[in-house]
Parts: sequence; C-alpha cells; structure tokens
Amino acid sequence: MIDPTADTLTAAFSDSMGYLNNYATFLRRKIGEYLVNHVRMLPKALILIAVLEDVDADVPSSTSTATSTGHLVGTVEVSFHPSTRSKHLTLNSPADLPYLCNMAVNEEHKRAGYGSLLLDAAERLVLNTGYKSIYLHVRHVDKPALQLYRKFGYEPEGEDIGLVKLLGMDQRYLMRKYLQPRNED
Repeated sequence: MIDPTADTLTAAFSDSMGYLNNYATFLRRKIGEYLVNHVRMLPKALILIAVLEDVDADVPSSTSTATSTGHLVGTVEVSFHPSTRSKHLTLNSPADLPYLCNMAVNEEHKRAGYGSLLLDAAERLVLNTGYKSIYLHVRHVDKPALQLYRKFGYEPEGEDIGLVKLLGMDQRYLMRKYLQPRNED
C-alpha cells in the first residue's frame, strides 16, 4: 500500500509547497522513499491507513469464496520519536511526546467521516502506548482540517510568524490535545 499512500499524500500536500507544486513527480518520489523508510522505523513511527474494502458483487458475501480487494481512502502517521519528524524553522513539537503527521484523505472520500476515523484510531494508539497528549501541525489555509481538529478538542499552542510566507510556505498552527482514557463497551 506504499504507492496509494504516496499518491494520497502527494495530492494532499503538493499545493502547500507553493511554487514547487510544479514538481509533483519529484515530490511523489520523495514521499514514496519517506514511506518506505518510515515503515521500517516501528516503533518510532507508525503509519495507519484506512482501506475501503471492495467485495466481488458476483459472489455472495456469506460464502467463504468471496474475493475482496481494497483501495486506500486515507492515511495518518504517528511519530513517537524526533528522528521520524521533519525539523521546522518554527513551531517544532516537543521531542518527548507523540506527534500526528501526514494525515490525508483521498479527494473522492472527503467529508465521509474517514478523517474522523483515522484521527480516532491515532488517538487510541497514543493512549494505548501510555501517553496523555499528542501534537500536530495544521496549515491556516486548510480550513476543513482545522475544523476537524478543533471538533476533536485540539487547541493551538503556537502559530507561525508571517515571515514564513516569504519562504513560500503556508503559516501553520501547532496544536495539542490532552487525551482522556475512553470507556470501551
């Protein structure tokens, strides 16, 4: 699932590179390399994916011979170690706390709840590893993501200064959420 994950991330983030978005092919290759490296970094980082299962319509689902395949609808990475994170000019997250990065949902599946499911799964993972909070960055211009994170209880802890725009970068918030243990049914 490396290739579909790289495609999803490239589509989601190529516009954030400003004038560099003309280099989507280069970005796609770099993201693919990044994913291959990060898959090997367990337990320092974990990449979660949401896959929508396609069941063969000609075979009844109650039979054991039903064939299924799936296609990726979204992804999120949880970093538990600073070696698995990009260094930023400003607003670096604390090195000793989990960091949610590279969350993206395919365009055709946006606004269908997959982002919420991915975020919930990432938070459960963090709680199950014993941490009580998590950080993330979100671009000011990414209003749907900002709305989702606020709905889930993330609060801004800092904000990029306007000078990052001179470097062709989008301003971001550094957000944090204090996690509460959940009662499982």
